Amino acid sequence: MAIKDQSRALAEQTPFSLADEPTARAVALLKVLSHEHRLRILCELVPGELSVAALGDLTGIAQPYLGRHLRMLQAQGLVAARRRGQESRYALCSPAAAAVIGALHDAFCDDDADPERARGASGRSDTAW
Repeated sequence: MAIKDQSRALAEQTPFSLADEPTARAVALLKVLSHEHRLRILCELVPGELSVAALGDLTGIAQPYLGRHLRMLQAQGLVAARRRGQESRYALCSPAAAAVIGALHDAFCDDDADPERARGASGRSDTAW
């Protein structure tokens, strides 16, 4: 049987859902991470849970925009929220997102990984996203 015929036979036997494909899940995660504010938020949440006020201070994102991004990240299953009194606290809850953020940190933020790449043209360390 030719490869083309084998592929066609397999396609007819197995229902294909793009949502179940690992590539589709990876693309969805990368789309979320591709926004600067969402990436900054997730980077700040890697060490642990933070309040909305603390996230605003660390990222410089205004509260209305921060809230919108946090709701979107929560809807995507990347962060979990909990109430502590009147304060909302968020934590990173996606191992996949944590792994990708770790790889990005190693590639772009870790001065020890590649000192030449970590220094900009001015010669100073540039670890900001």
